[in-house]
Amino acid sequence: MPPTTSDRLPPVITGLGAVTPIGIGVPAFRAALRAGASGTRLLGFSHPQMRSTAAATCEAWDPLSAVPEAEAARLPRLVPMAFAAAREAMTQACLAAALRAAGDDPGP
Repeated sequence: MPPTTSDRLPPVITGLGAVTPIGIGVPAFRAALRAGASGTRLLGFSHPQMRSTAAATCEAWDPLSAVPEAEAARLPRLVPMAFAAAREAMTQACLAAALRAAGDDPGP
């Protein structure tokens, strides 16, 4: 019999990770939030099919910090960003060492 909602334990947040337009890593993100930073910037180009002239991009972030070059070339940019944020959260939660001990390398 599958567990019911009342049988499940509530989720627990044990670590945070951030790759954002205003900060890479939780400390930088937190500082930028407290300073009231905005991640939106004017686009340096226009296109007739785009109505917006502003966007929130992570220009300072390098996907090669999260995945090998071959993977970065074939994956959408969002995927390595998610990996990097998840890796930071795992490190905060002290899960990276446990994964390495089990033979699963979470990366740098």
